[in-house]
Amino acid sequence: MSPVRTIPVSGRRGAFVCGDATFHSGTFSIHSPQDMKDVMTQIHGSTQRDDIVPILDVDSFDRRYLNTDLIKELRLRGRRLWLISYVRSVDDIIDTMCGAFDRLCVPYHSIDDPDVLIEAHELTECVIPTVFVREGKDAITGDPVDPILGSFRRMGYDEYALFDVDGCELTYCG
Repeated sequence: MSPVRTIPVSGRRGAFVCGDATFHSGTFSIHSPQDMKDVMTQIHGSTQRDDIVPILDVDSFDRRYLNTDLIKELRLRGRRLWLISYVRSVDDIIDTMCGAFDRLCVPYHSIDDPDVLIEAHELTECVIPTVFVREGKDAITGDPVDPILGSFRRMGYDEYALFDVDGCELTYCG
């Protein structure tokens, strides 16, 4: 898959906005906010059935929690929604299963323990381990990503994603 532009979303139930996102020190900020419903209507009109539409839960990285309001509210009929959210535990992964997301991109840097990814792999096929990258390196530590990708393979994952924090693009590798 070529890099896919990700839709940053921020807010709480009934007041979600989308916009451009910037990344700094592990968190995101939204600029030029627009009403989420308007943006989703535009996306629906500019994409094809079964296209992947990655959604970035901006607030989850700032507050270090899963935004269950977003999970419950966001739908886009006929499109495959992939959620990129701050996930700490298997409980967070289970909480996402009530939403309309086809895949959950779990950032490697957000999990409490690497065993979370092992447990998630045994629990569901919807999890995609994800590395945030900047200029080809881990955006959080600055380390090369190859050792992290090797750890995903040792955990049993055949697929993973890279999220370019500067371009706000998701690249699926599988």
